Amino acid sequence: VILDGSGSYDDETSNVDLLSFNWFFIKVPPSSAITNGNLSGRNTKTPSFTPDRKGPFQIGLIVSDGFLNSTTAVVDITVVNSPPAADAGPDQNARYGQTVQLDGRGSLDVNAEDVLIYSWTCVSSPAGDPVTSGRF
Repeated sequence: VILDGSGSYDDETSNVDLLSFNWFFIKVPPSSAITNGNLSGRNTKTPSFTPDRKGPFQIGLIVSDGFLNSTTAVVDITVVNSPPAADAGPDQNARYGQTVQLDGRGSLDVNAEDVLIYSWTCVSSPAGDPVTSGRF
């Protein structure tokens, strides 16, 4: 997630001061281990972080001109669940009538938060093969 504070400015038109940026987490999901240390470039206009959990993140920004601090600007980011990654295992060769063991153990939940449910479907087989009727 890349944050953007480039809309921040100093109201003083006669004396434009250089702004400093201070980004910080106000709220993270309960199971998150994210801390302010996870905000890469947290003192720049455009810091970033990689969420470790789905759910709501709330980030604050205070800008200073070296004399005065702004009020806290707040941005809410909701991280949604990512789809799992399916891995059906290696390709196999078998003889007619031989049992083939399917292996989906390489599949994973990208968020590492959800239990995977497996559902196998035959995509193609020779004409007249009983596997096409879902018998496997």
